[in-house]
Amino acid sequence: MKPDNSNRTSLYRRRRPSSVQWVASVGMIMSAAMIGDSGRAAAQTRSAPPSVPLVFDGFTEPAQDVLVSGVDLGRLTAIHVRMGDRVSKGDLLAQLDDQLQESALRISQAQADITGEIRMAVAEQRLQQLKTESLRKLAADGMARPEELQRAEADLEAAKARVEIAQEQQRLRRLQVQRDQIELNRRKVLAPCDGRIARVMHAAGEYLTPADAVIFRLIATDTLDAVFNVPVEHIHHVQMGQTVSVFLRSQGKTVDGTVDRISPAIDGESGTVQVKVLLDNRDETFLAGDRCTLQLTPQRTARTTTGARNSVTRVSRIHWQPVAPEAVAQ
Repeated sequence: MKPDNSNRTSLYRRRRPSSVQWVASVGMIMSAAMIGDSGRAAAQTRSAPPSVPLVFDGFTEPAQDVLVSGVDLGRLTAIHVRMGDRVSKGDLLAQLDDQLQESALRISQAQADITGEIRMAVAEQRLQQLKTESLRKLAADGMARPEELQRAEADLEAAKARVEIAQEQQRLRRLQVQRDQIELNRRKVLAPCDGRIARVMHAAGEYLTPADAVIFRLIATDTLDAVFNVPVEHIHHVQMGQTVSVFLRSQGKTVDGTVDRISPAIDGESGTVQVKVLLDNRDETFLAGDRCTLQLTPQRTARTTTGARNSVTRVSRIHWQPVAPEAVAQ
């Protein structure tokens, strides 16, 4: 008697998993593996050590550094400040010989005070006005010739013109006074801004020449610029208005500053971009020319974690796509 193979075949078919179940199981296993890998990658990203700070050396300089010279050339008669003195804008720093300018100013002032010419012209105008009015009355009565009246009216117009000329001359003399006053003021050397005298380059009695006209070096110390040359590959870590930490070597302390200026060009020789950080120095604690250090901490991003999450999503969608049994059988 032959064995019943039909029952065995049916039993085998009942125990054999369907193609859809088989593909789904494989997909779940691979997805779990991918999720585990991505989780480990995300954990590694989160547990990565912080970025190494970027350090750049630089120096401090005054916000304003002015070489003060005289507007005019000539002999210095007085120096009114010394090195280290605090000055305000408009203060008298030095005096040039001004005897010639003072004399010219006195002469122009005396000329501007002359008023006799105007008074004489006004008196002639009044006299000519009376004469003309009398001739008009006589001409109306037929007792004066028309030629006499015409001449009187012409003389009256000339008298008025002489008054105007005298007044214009007076205005010109007053303008000359202003000009001579300006020439006199040019013999004074004034402070162009607030600051301190860093250097005095001439003494009283010396003569200023076009080749050597600078008298003082004036620096504004209420604010300082910390100057750094940042490599171009790191310049994206610096932003205008950013608050940064600057270490001053002579003071041995770290202070906060604000990024005030960033050069728009790259230095071709060094491959760096100049950055200036503004430091508040109203109490004048810091000195210009001090060596300093700028420290930047690069900002980290979570790109690795995001990429792993996206890859998990894509793998899940691929492995859970159902497959027809006929395709597997083929």
